[in-house]
Amino acid sequence: MQKYIIGIVLLVLIAGGAYYLGVNKKENNPVVPVLGTETQVVPQPDNSGMKKYIDSSMEFEYPDNLISVTKNGDEVNLGHSIDYKHGDFCDMKGDGTVLDKFTDFNVSLRVVNKNIKETLDETQGFLAKDIFANGAFKLSPGRVDTFDVGSLKGHQITSGVEGCGAYTYYFSITSTKTLVVARSFVPELSPINADNKTYLGLAGVILPDQEVELFTKILTSLKVN
Repeated sequence: MQKYIIGIVLLVLIAGGAYYLGVNKKENNPVVPVLGTETQVVPQPDNSGMKKYIDSSMEFEYPDNLISVTKNGDEVNLGHSIDYKHGDFCDMKGDGTVLDKFTDFNVSLRVVNKNIKETLDETQGFLAKDIFANGAFKLSPGRVDTFDVGSLKGHQITSGVEGCGAYTYYFSITSTKTLVVARSFVPELSPINADNKTYLGLAGVILPDQEVELFTKILTSLKVN
């Protein structure tokens, strides 16, 4: 009987000691909750090297170490080129035109003080009726498409032949103000050009994916005054 009592006492002491050690361990080593994805901090984009352009009609940011900005009348031009003598890929007349520079980024921005229909009539001429009718764009995949970037919501018109041409973007800012953006194709970098690997390998060239990224970043920062 005495041995039985002693055994019970020992079990109680062991259980009590284990409980004490467990509580003490928890107090000294608090459980750190695992944070869910909703609490993760998203890094802010690196805007270092970006310069702000401002005039009476618009403002935007651009990498001034890569893109040059000039203004001609009411049109703002953004471009990048490399010193490289080459034949003009878009010389449709076959005159053998030789260019001293290869342009891999060519964008223009202009604010027109007219509504969207009047602006299309001015910039597209007789083709405007095939693009816009009854107060709306006539969507046609690959020709007339919707285009949204940043706070801008508009349409993209694709015009060209054999890899040469441009995208023209129309954004209705107000009932009497329209933003027109033109962005030239770069056919030398396209697979349509059998010699495109030579151009893709040029030092300092803006590659197609980078061109899209730059264009998107500029338009995302753009504000019409």
